[in-house]
Amino acid sequence: MDQGDKLRKFLKDKNIKQSHIAEKLGIVRSGVNRILSQKVVPDQYLRAVAEMANITVEELTAKLDSYKEAVDYAHLMEVNSLREELANTKEEVVKYQRLYFELKLKIEEEKNKGLN
Repeated sequence: MDQGDKLRKFLKDKNIKQSHIAEKLGIVRSGVNRILSQKVVPDQYLRAVAEMANITVEELTAKLDSYKEAVDYAHLMEVNSLREELANTKEEVVKYQRLYFELKLKIEEEKNKGLN
């Protein structure tokens, strides 16, 4: 997750509109969007956002870093959940294969009884 992506999430969480940032920086809204698309956000922009959120740039940077940890943890939990689901699915497949072959064997046995 790039710094711009983290900052976009922060703005959304704090309900800070891109238009307000654009006005504060004296740029058009599309300029703000362009800044948020960057891997590293310029200090001038970080200062403006920090000021609007009533926190220091250091606090903002720390908050943005925490988004990565939260995203990494969420991703890890999702991967673990999918692994568990896959393991359960494999067990179900094996179970139904076993039942299929048992039934198939019984059908063959019944056919053979009928022929004798």
